[in-house]
Amino acid sequence: MADLDCLLKQHIEKSNNRVFLGLSKTIQNELLDSIYAVCLQLICSEIAETEYVAIEADETTDCATLSQLVFVVRYELRGKVNERFISFVVPKSHDAAGISEAIFKKLEELKLDKTPNKVIAQSYDGTSVMSGKNTGVQARVKAIYKNAHFVHCYAHQLNLIVERCATQSKPVKIFFCNIEAFSSFFSQSTKRTAILDEVVKKRIPRIASTRWNFKSRVVSTVHKYKNDIYECLERILDDNSYDYKTMNKAIGLKHYLDDAEFNYWLSVFNAIMPHCDVLYNELQHRSIDCIKAQKYVSDFKSVILNLRNSPDLDQLSAATNRPSSELGQEQGPTKRARSEDNRINVAKEVCDVILTGVDDRFTFTDHLSIGKLFEPSLFPTHKKAFPENELTLAVKAYDHLNKIELRQELTVIYDRDDLVTAKGSLMLLNFIYENNLTSLLPIGETVTNYLHYTHDNG
Repeated sequence: MADLDCLLKQHIEKSNNRVFLGLSKTIQNELLDSIYAVCLQLICSEIAETEYVAIEADETTDCATLSQLVFVVRYELRGKVNERFISFVVPKSHDAAGISEAIFKKLEELKLDKTPNKVIAQSYDGTSVMSGKNTGVQARVKAIYKNAHFVHCYAHQLNLIVERCATQSKPVKIFFCNIEAFSSFFSQSTKRTAILDEVVKKRIPRIASTRWNFKSRVVSTVHKYKNDIYECLERILDDNSYDYKTMNKAIGLKHYLDDAEFNYWLSVFNAIMPHCDVLYNELQHRSIDCIKAQKYVSDFKSVILNLRNSPDLDQLSAATNRPSSELGQEQGPTKRARSEDNRINVAKEVCDVILTGVDDRFTFTDHLSIGKLFEPSLFPTHKKAFPENELTLAVKAYDHLNKIELRQELTVIYDRDDLVTAKGSLMLLNFIYENNLTSLLPIGETVTNYLHYTHDNG
C-alpha cells in the first residue's frame, strides 16, 4: 500500500501530461476496486490456511441515513489473531431473510461455503432479527454452518437488561420520562444552558436512546446537583425575560424535585446504576473473555441481590416522604404507609427484573464453557480435579474432537507448571507454536477455536 501511494504521488507531481492525471472519480473508484480485489485475494488466501473463522456483522447508518451491514471476519494464523473488515453491505431487506442472504453472499465471496465447518462463531447484537432462536439471522446461518455458534455482545446484553426494568412498572416508566425532561429542557436552549453553567456549573448529559449509561449519567447528575438545579429553576421563574413555555416547563421540573415519588426513584436508581456502569465498562474492555464476563456478572448479581434485601430501600422511602402539609393535601398515616410499601415492592421488583434478565441473557451456552479448559490461572485446580464437565461440553459442541486424545493432551498441559504464568489462551497458543508442539499437541486447534469465542463479544 505504501509503495502504491508513493507511485501515485510521483505520477501526480512529475507527470508532464497535464491533461490526463487519472484523478477523475471514475478512475479513482476503479483504482479503489482494484486495491480491494487485491486485499480480498490476500484475505481469502489467509482464510484458506487457517483452521477456523468467526464472522461479525452489525447494521449501521451512513451520513445519508442509508442503513447498511458491516461485515467483519476474525481468524487466527500462526499464533496471531487477525480481524479483517470485508465491506459494507446493503441487504435487499432488513428482516432476517434479507440480512442472512447478504451474509451468505459474503461467505461465498470468501469461499467459506466450500468449507462450512470452518465457520465456528457468529457475533451480532441482541435484536430479535439477529439473535432469534428459530428464525433469526443466527439460526439461519447455523442451519448451513453448523459449527457457527452464536455469541451475543456482552455490553449490549446489559443495555437490554436494565432497559427492560424501566418498562416493567408504571412508576418507573413515569420516572424515566420525567428525568429525561431535565436533559431536554436545558439542552434545547443556549440561554437555559448558560444559566445552568452559571448556577450549577455542571451540564446535564443528553439522553441517548441506545445507551443506558447515558441515562445513568443523567440520574447521577440530577441526584448530586439537585439543590443547585432547583435554584437554577427558581432563577428562571424570577426572570421575566423568559417566555411562558420556558416558565411552564420550569414549574413542572420544580414539581418533580419536590415530589416524594420522584425523589424516591431518583435515590433508588442512583444506588443501582453505578453498579450497572461498572459492569458495562468491564464488559467493554478489550481483554474481556467469557470467563471474566462470568465473574463480572456474578459480582454484579451479588450487589443487586444485597441491595434488594437490604433495609436501604425502606429507609429511602421513609426519607423521601414529606409531611402532608407540604404536599398541599391531607394524607393520613395509613395511606402514606401504603404508598411507602408500594414503592418498596416495586423497587424490589426492579431488582428482580434485573436479576432475572441477567440470568436469562448471560446464561452462557455450552460451547462457551470450553474457555475454562484453556484458562492458565485454572490449571492448578484442573491438575487436582480434571474438568470433566467442561470437556464433555467441548466435545459435544465440536463433534470432530476426540475426547480421549483431548483429555490426554490437556492432562499434559495441566502438569506443566511453567504454563500457569501464561496470561490468557493466546499466550498458551503462542507457546505451542514457538516450541513446535503442534504435531504433538493438536490441542492447539482447540485453543484457536476458543480464541474466536473469547474475543468475538461485540
